[in-house]
Parts: sequence; structure tokens; C-alpha cells
Amino acid sequence: MNAKKKCKEMIHIYYGDWPHSIQCTRNAVKDGYCKQHHPDAVQKRRDASAKRHEEKRKQDPLYRLCQATERIAVLEEALYRIISLGHGTGSGLCYSCTNIANDALRNPTDKGAK
Repeated sequence: MNAKKKCKEMIHIYYGDWPHSIQCTRNAVKDGYCKQHHPDAVQKRRDASAKRHEEKRKQDPLYRLCQATERIAVLEEALYRIISLGHGTGSGLCYSCTNIANDALRNPTDKGAK
């Protein structure tokens, strides 16, 4: 008698309006779990789902608006710092003002503060 082990995951099903927990009926493949319920497979599916969700979220107009608003705030802060220094040359910005502006452009997460 060669009895195969069943998956040890408890799954939830509904009979009418009442939920019930039963053991998965698939054969165990690895570590007592079937292919679908093995923790590695579950984590892989969750990671893929989270990645798809993040990509979709980044395409949302509200997310893009928030990113643009943050970028504008950084640039406004850099501009304020340049103006507050109050020294420019006749032909443009002085060396330190140019560095402040370039830092703000390169590091948008800096929020313009050093």
C-alpha cells in the first residue's frame, strides 16, 4: 500500500453562505506542500503581483502629479536659496549658486536642503 501524502495547507471554501476549512486535496511535492501552496511559490506569486501593482501605480495620474509636485518643491527651494544668497555676477550665477542649483537638479530627493 503506497499512500501519497497530501498537501498540508488548509484551504477555505464556501458551502452556501458558510465558510469551511479543509485540507488541500493535491499530492505533496516538496516539504509537505503541493506546487501551488509551497511557501516559495506563494512568495514568488506575491512578489510578481506586488511588482505589477507598483508598475500600475506609477502610471496613475495622481502618483505622477505627486512626484511632479515634490520636484517643483525641490526646485523652488533651490531657487529660494539662490535668491537669498543675493549675490550674482552680471553675467549669471556665481560659482556657489551654480553648485546649489546643480545639486538640486541632480538630487530630487534632497528636498533642496543641505
